[in-house]
Amino acid sequence: MNNITYNYQSHLIQLQAEAENEFLKAFKEGDYTFAHPMVKENPYQIAPLTALIMFRLSEPAAVHICVKGKNDAGNMDFDVPAAQEQYISVYGLYPDYKNEVVLTLEDGTSSTVHIQTDAAPDCIHQPDYVKTTSEYFGQQVMFVTPSSASKVAAFDYTGDLRWYISVDVVL
Repeated sequence: MNNITYNYQSHLIQLQAEAENEFLKAFKEGDYTFAHPMVKENPYQIAPLTALIMFRLSEPAAVHICVKGKNDAGNMDFDVPAAQEQYISVYGLYPDYKNEVVLTLEDGTSSTVHIQTDAAPDCIHQPDYVKTTSEYFGQQVMFVTPSSASKVAAFDYTGDLRWYISVDVVL
């Protein structure tokens, strides 16, 4: 008789739900303000160049976010609507870099968060050649879905990696 070995692996959705419950619990129990927010890197465990910034305000306010580029043309800006508790998804971070994220309230008050990211894995294939300009490309990213052992990734107008997924979605 053959023995069958069974290895249980939690589904990614279950792992993400557990991670979310954990960081939301930490946020609820903490005293996170605009000046001292909670920063959770790669909150859903699949996109290492993302983060979630959470804080409470005394009254609802909209927030402008600027993920600073390596030069001004590489900045990625977006706005989130007014809320008293802010949960801001941050994307467009560079790998192996001390990223600067500037948060600005409607009244002009600003706060800066630094997020040091790890290097991207070797399986992320950088583009060999990118011919575009920041004027044409703007703050957009180009998603590349390989038919190889690489990961799905997104690159800015200079060919710099700004996002990738760490799970295998292409086999």
